[in-house]
Amino acid sequence: TEIPLGRYRDTDGAQVRAAIDAAHAARGAMRALTAWQRSAALRRAAALVQERAEQIGHLVALETGKPIRQAVAEAVASAESLDWFADEARRVFGLNYESRIKGDRYLVQYEPIGVVAVFVPWNFPLLLLARKMAPALAAANTLVIRPSSEAAGATMALVQCFIDAGFPPGTLNLVVGRPAAITPTIMADPRVAKVSFTG
Repeated sequence: TEIPLGRYRDTDGAQVRAAIDAAHAARGAMRALTAWQRSAALRRAAALVQERAEQIGHLVALETGKPIRQAVAEAVASAESLDWFADEARRVFGLNYESRIKGDRYLVQYEPIGVVAVFVPWNFPLLLLARKMAPALAAANTLVIRPSSEAAGATMALVQCFIDAGFPPGTLNLVVGRPAAITPTIMADPRVAKVSFTG
């Protein structure tokens, strides 16, 4: 119908830098959480997405034109993905193996990489975002998320579930607007350690 669903302000370069600042500052809070605490927070987020699946699914249907049943199913599948990675948070195993030198051993310990930038298209705004956010958070990273402008409301609703689940402030940062105003700033910042892109 082309009836407006809502309005948002385009993010500018200064706001993108502020989002990266917040994600960078929150790294310590995420590293301080144990694997069990990260797992519990992801499980709470999954439960909230499941609980709000109808509402979030309706947003997806309105924004993308996807049938309501399919959009709600995407929300439910997103909750299931979060639940899966809640278990994976407790399975970030290191390695311990014998050296070629008698009596020596090698010990490998995995650590969070830091700030992860996430870019998501419009056609699966929930599921693709959940599949990017959950493993990054399970491994104690922080996020700067740029969703598609066409499905910004649905991604805002999904991110709100993570905030309501109790992730530390600054862990999740959503920047919405024209790619030309957002993407170059994210890509040029050396504090962004990893990029996950679907487009």
